Amino acid sequence: MILSINNKKGLTLLELMIVISIISIVLGYGYSALSKFQSIYNLKAASRLIYSDMQYARVKAVKYNCQYRMVFDKNKMFYTNGIYEIQKGTSNKNSKYRIENQDTTFIVRDFSNFKGVYISKATNNPIFNTNGTISSCASIILANNNNNEIKISTSVAGRIKIR
Repeated sequence: MILSINNKKGLTLLELMIVISIISIVLGYGYSALSKFQSIYNLKAASRLIYSDMQYARVKAVKYNCQYRMVFDKNKMFYTNGIYEIQKGTSNKNSKYRIENQDTTFIVRDFSNFKGVYISKATNNPIFNTNGTISSCASIILANNNNNEIKISTSVAGRIKIR
């Protein structure tokens, strides 16, 4: 019986380096696709957050029989660190919005969780009436760093749409 010395099993250093380089190229392409998907996901999540807050303000206006508004204008905000606020009025018609009238229903929303998403344009601050209608129609455009946009609009009848 003759034994052969060349029966060793294993990989050479060159074969390992080729496999590692192929894996790194595939992961590089996957990461770029994933980051693009993440920015679109953040934009959609932020638009759903604004939509649900608008529904929340509308329900609160009906429940507590006083106007609620969402403020996207920094000049009308009580706190300057928020991206937008939900404010409670004093009565059911021609409400006055004062900081001392705010209670636990006062909300300040910040977009720090949604990286790369910002409000590019807001035409109005929607005011939700006690009967579920909206007296000041609004159009809010959200954008991300990849130039994708989503528009949230309201109608007088109280409808809120995401486009």
